[in-house]
Amino acid sequence: MSGMRRWNIAGITTVSVALDMGIEPTPELMWAVGQIVVRIYREQYGALPPKDLRPKTYEEGVHCFAIYPETFRGTIARVLLTQKYELARQLDLFAKPKDPRQGELFGPGGEAYAH
Repeated sequence: MSGMRRWNIAGITTVSVALDMGIEPTPELMWAVGQIVVRIYREQYGALPPKDLRPKTYEEGVHCFAIYPETFRGTIARVLLTQKYELARQLDLFAKPKDPRQGELFGPGGEAYAH
């Protein structure tokens, strides 16, 4: 067991749940998720979640993460899915509009296909 890091607090993080679900834990997504999850935790437990130093996701070093009990995994997963959808929806609002004439009923120049 020498060389292995033991964390001070057992539990899961929002990032660990995202990775387990195959969701890319981008900073924008994780900030949004973290704000909601900590609020839900505080409402249920009457206190902020404990924190512990864990490895950073994309860089060397450690970062202070909120640590949640394993029983909170479902809550974190639901928030992750909702916020992932919301982030994608918000990005779509600023995407370049598509030509409505493009698609299965129209050719590349916008001409209608014969039916």
